[in-house]
Amino acid sequence: MKITFDQVSSNYSYPLTTAEVRAALNVLSKDLTSNIRAIRFGCNQATTQEGRLVTRGSGYEIRINFCLDSNKSRMLSDSNSYLKYVIELGGKVDLESASITWPESSSKRYALFILFHELKHIEYNSNRENPRLTGKSSLSEESYCDEEALRLVEAYKF
Repeated sequence: MKITFDQVSSNYSYPLTTAEVRAALNVLSKDLTSNIRAIRFGCNQATTQEGRLVTRGSGYEIRINFCLDSNKSRMLSDSNSYLKYVIELGGKVDLESASITWPESSSKRYALFILFHELKHIEYNSNRENPRLTGKSSLSEESYCDEEALRLVEAYKF
């Protein structure tokens, strides 16, 4: 599996290293991770999508768009469903500036949350007649992926 990080300017950084991503994946079921071909971390400040799963033949590519600018990230939404996990994982929300300040361990946990969430989409869809991921996910699927990702992050020890 290939893990890559897009180049960023000096004030931006990624919370996780390649070694930390590999270590986190090693505690998961091989059934869940065996079809992952690549994980790509990016830093696009113009998008509102932190995680994306792309089908590549019989495998998947996970794209994670979460980077920090001096330990801060943009607040992507003021919805409770988004802020619930940001706060639960240690992000300090500033509604006025629409930013989130991340202590180091919290930013790592949140980046893992995004990764685990995308992996849980694979699991959720694996028992379907056509397991290819297309279109927008249902609210029940998103809820399942959020709760399972949170459970995994809480069980994972740095």
